[in-house]
Amino acid sequence: LIPFETSRENLLETTRFFRDLEYAEAERTALERLIETAEQSRDEISFRLQLAENLRKAGEKESAARALADLIERFPKNYGVLTETENFFWEMGKPDDSVRVLQAARKVARGRYAYQIDRTLAQRFYALGNTREAARVLLALHAENPTDEDVFGELTDIFVRTDNQAALRKTFSETIAASKKSELEPRDFSRRAERLRKKMVSPF
Repeated sequence: LIPFETSRENLLETTRFFRDLEYAEAERTALERLIETAEQSRDEISFRLQLAENLRKAGEKESAARALADLIERFPKNYGVLTETENFFWEMGKPDDSVRVLQAARKVARGRYAYQIDRTLAQRFYALGNTREAARVLLALHAENPTDEDVFGELTDIFVRTDNQAALRKTFSETIAASKKSELEPRDFSRRAERLRKKMVSPF
């Protein structure tokens, strides 16, 4: 009866019922019907993510990956979709797919969204041991805002890991110079300079 059911409430109840009983295939059928009959984007997104999770739990990683790819194809510019699917890929042990989603998302993201995507992308590169790409992404952010202490801290980790003291000193000097030009009160500037100096000196 599930393929012909149109009541959202009945389908949701059916999904919960089979999930509680751990009937993965029946739950999957109900979710697929919910996706087909969803009237709002947020509902469809939620059901598609649940479908991917169902497939992952069943050990069907490739099917789960296809479900996520379908979700991205349906909502290619939805920030929530992109971040959820990226993280899903990462936790599912598919780092290359995770990075590809972030790189594609960066092309359409603007403002704060673009910043957050870049930070995540740098973190993924760093976790994968690709310090060169991580540094490239972070240095671009540093160029846009040299006073960003979070970016400076992540660059410090990279330069320490690669024993690149020259790059660290250069980045530190640029951050201090930019901070001097900002509207910080003298006391606040001194505190910031001390925080940055500790980040730079203590690892070495």
